[in-house]
Amino acid sequence: MSTPFTLPICQVGGVKPYGMTLLELIVVMGIVGILLLVLLSRNNPDGMLLRRAGNELQLVLQQARMEAIKRNAEVLMDFRPEDILSCLDENQSGTCDVQEAPLRTWRTAEYQGLNYQMTFPGNMLWSPAGFPKQTGTGFAAGSILLKKKERALKVIMSSGGRIRQEEVKN
Repeated sequence: MSTPFTLPICQVGGVKPYGMTLLELIVVMGIVGILLLVLLSRNNPDGMLLRRAGNELQLVLQQARMEAIKRNAEVLMDFRPEDILSCLDENQSGTCDVQEAPLRTWRTAEYQGLNYQMTFPGNMLWSPAGFPKQTGTGFAAGSILLKKKERALKVIMSSGGRIRQEEVKN
């Protein structure tokens, strides 16, 4: 009876290779270090709250823009100290009144310790074409600065209607 042919284990200097080389160990430690750095930097509660608030605010602005396009009507963004509302300004008052049901609301109270400042001169309208304009005349562009302790995030809106976020470095 013949025995099947097997390849011999590669031996270097008479020792079987069962462990890790120093180079493999250094590479694994580097990868683990990078993963820990990424996890720790993303696990900052203030940063997470700020990103969540920025994403929600950006969503409210984009949905108001889409409503204006879909309804072929102007949608008002009413900036208040405690919240930001979007509504159809049917009575042309420049604010979201009680009788005008808000389409969407973004409340600062949901984000404890968060402050916002805006660079818009006042409330803003989304035109039926999807472009922002001030409640007076002309096109609007500006930003909303969200702050939590020493961290800050800017939600920027261009005159073309593009909305994006930018982290502000202190």
